[in-house]
Amino acid sequence: MTEHDAHTSWSPLVLAGYAGALAAPEVVWSLLDAGCRVVCFSNRDIDSVLGYEPNVVIEPVPDVAEGVERVVSALDELIEKHRPDVLLPMDDLSLFLLGRTHKALHLLPNAAEGTSAVPLDKRLQLDLAQKAGFQVPEFAFVGCRDDVSGWSVFPAVLKPALVAREINGKIGRSSVRHVETREDLDRQLETADFTEPWILQQYVKGVGEGLFGHMMSDHIANVSGHRRVRMMNPAGSGSSVCVSIQQDEGVVTAATKMLREINWRGMFMIELLRAEDGTLWFMELNGRAWGSMALARRQGFEYPAWTVKQHLDPEFVPLEVQVKSGLICRHLGRDIVHLLFVLRGRRGAPKDIWPGRISTMFRVLVPNFSYTYYNKRKGRFRMFFADTIRTVRAQLRKRSA
Repeated sequence: MTEHDAHTSWSPLVLAGYAGALAAPEVVWSLLDAGCRVVCFSNRDIDSVLGYEPNVVIEPVPDVAEGVERVVSALDELIEKHRPDVLLPMDDLSLFLLGRTHKALHLLPNAAEGTSAVPLDKRLQLDLAQKAGFQVPEFAFVGCRDDVSGWSVFPAVLKPALVAREINGKIGRSSVRHVETREDLDRQLETADFTEPWILQQYVKGVGEGLFGHMMSDHIANVSGHRRVRMMNPAGSGSSVCVSIQQDEGVVTAATKMLREINWRGMFMIELLRAEDGTLWFMELNGRAWGSMALARRQGFEYPAWTVKQHLDPEFVPLEVQVKSGLICRHLGRDIVHLLFVLRGRRGAPKDIWPGRISTMFRVLVPNFSYTYYNKRKGRFRMFFADTIRTVRAQLRKRSA
């Protein structure tokens, strides 16, 4: 089936979540523009800007802090109520939870055994990436202190191996830890919770990049990519501004091999890091919608809609789209947060990565009419404004806590 045929003959119902995911507005608009009907589940204690989108049904579910099974049961009830044609995760937690549903696992793209585990387990990703030909920073799997008794590569990062994990009925909350020396590592290992697996990995300084695409049976269709221009926190965080790029052919070849190995289908995002010497390092695979979906959609890459269409019809082939290199996309709320971080001062962050206050004020506050924007759509200005305000307000609350 061609993309045109799919658009004119289908009106599938998609159950997506979480409604509060960074990519949620753009994913929903991609689906609506393709003729889909959309229901989004949302943490009942958190308002979502999707409340400003009248063509979406928002369904609350319990906070995951109340227990994983309570949320899974609520999702099963939603599946029974709405009878969706496809389940579509928009963040890591929803990917984990939808994979636990009992009612309709066959509605979730890439739910097959051997495929679904990979986006949730970074150990599997690192092994697959190495075998596929990616450059991967040195790493070790850590289940106890003795596993890294001979580690000597510093600085390094100690991080949970599982993207989302259940511990005693709740979601694990361990965070990334930066280690500078052997003594620092030993201290971190003393307090690490080994009821969940860890990864110790060489720290590489560089600029974040991404490889995006739609995986077919034997090749990637409509490859695109981005490079970070600014981050909310200059010391390291999610991007506030990114620019479209044409990714290296060698990386596309490695990605194709990796995804073909696990029989992946539909949209994907591979996080990369461009080191100062030009080396492009593999970081991780995202098996769900990603934050900079806005940049992809501004170029015509409708990855969410294509994924739904392919899941419903394995013969579906998306129309070819060309990369518009150099297109800049900005999240206004996150860019204001970037300015607030810079004005606050670096507070121990390396001096060589910290931008100046005056230059940052100029870049953030002076209008640039060549920019495109996250979550901006004709007729939805209130949604764009609310998203900006909520992003800044959430960051201010974190800093005052």
